[in-house]
Amino acid sequence: MPPVHVQDDEDHEELDDDDDERHEDEDDPLSAEEQLRVDIWSTSKTGPLGRTTLFMNHLKTMPDLVIAQKLVNIIKFMADVQMDTTTFLHYLSWNLEIPAAETSIEGTIRYARTALMHSEQLPGILNRWYKPPRPHQRGVRTRAARAAMDAWALNNVTARINREMRLFAPQLRSPQKELSEEHLLSIRLKDDIPKMQAAQPTFWKLMHSLSCTPLQEKRNKYKDHSARIFMIGSMLHYGRSHNRCRYQKLLSIYLKASGLAAKANDTTHLFGLTMSQKWVYTGIERISESNRRRMLDDVLKHIFFGGHDNLNLAFRIYEQRMNKQSHFDSSTAGTIYIVKDASVKPPDRVAYMEQRTRECTNPLTALDIFHKANEYGPRLYEQRIYMVMQLLLQAPAFADWEYKNHSAFDRPAPVYQLPVGQEHVTVRLLLTR
Repeated sequence: MPPVHVQDDEDHEELDDDDDERHEDEDDPLSAEEQLRVDIWSTSKTGPLGRTTLFMNHLKTMPDLVIAQKLVNIIKFMADVQMDTTTFLHYLSWNLEIPAAETSIEGTIRYARTALMHSEQLPGILNRWYKPPRPHQRGVRTRAARAAMDAWALNNVTARINREMRLFAPQLRSPQKELSEEHLLSIRLKDDIPKMQAAQPTFWKLMHSLSCTPLQEKRNKYKDHSARIFMIGSMLHYGRSHNRCRYQKLLSIYLKASGLAAKANDTTHLFGLTMSQKWVYTGIERISESNRRRMLDDVLKHIFFGGHDNLNLAFRIYEQRMNKQSHFDSSTAGTIYIVKDASVKPPDRVAYMEQRTRECTNPLTALDIFHKANEYGPRLYEQRIYMVMQLLLQAPAFADWEYKNHSAFDRPAPVYQLPVGQEHVTVRLLLTR
């Protein structure tokens, strides 16, 4: 029978006691510093932003004086290694050429830089640098980095707007010698406004903020500044290149056709709204010559008829001289109408006179008119109902009505609808002499 080792049992009992004591120690709560180390280890896989959040939450539990002492310790440590806040931020901001072999050093610096560049606290830090809090009753007004940040912001916004304007320039490019009626009619302001807004977002936001105050924007429900902002951008583009003049061409022809005086055109040209007076005269002559050639081709292919009338043109002189007086010139204006619809029959004078003779011998009576009214009345009634319903559906009270687009409110079927399309357009050409 083997001997019994009592000492071993005692040792075993002592080990069990130690075990119990060790488990009791593990149940004790960790201190704040120990808990922070555990949290740092557990969040090491979440990246630098997670560590910054952890540090911020930990520091918020401390008094400001304790945090200030930590800052003093860090500042003293940087001084011991011949650095300060300025040099630290300078070299942290991609101003080091680290050998490729030193991956651990590069990784540590990149980790810290990423935590700063992508942190949620960075906008607040920059705001404090730009406008620090002012202590009361101390007579001190801290300037901080306002001047440097103003210059930096201005340079960056200017450079960004320049890039945006170069991106949108092709949309406004139109060489001055290229002018035609089709080109002018192809310009669509409602299509170009969203394009400028998408291509020049910085410029658009800046102009929108200048066009109205925040209070006006909050109260405004109907005004739209889009056309005004677009025209400002078009004027600035025209100032950079005389070939970015799509809208200047359009406005020049439109205002001249509306009777704009030469002096007024010179003023609008000075502001960049229109082309020069010389270009306007040349452009109108070019369009007129183009229409004349097209008319000569069309009269050989399609049905046409014309009309004419006399007119007087007033030439006003604002600084009159003996050889330079205000006067009237007489002229004749003719209009040629080109009918391109092949289904239209040309006028037949003989058929017209025969139809007129028949109708004169058999005129309409009151009974005929009554019968026609009974025949056409139901269709006219449907059209009137449709017009009234459209007025109601366009009212603000029906803006969100779920049945607004119901088929019951569709337009009535046409009876004798005229054909549409380019092949059915009646062209009107103005000729002057």
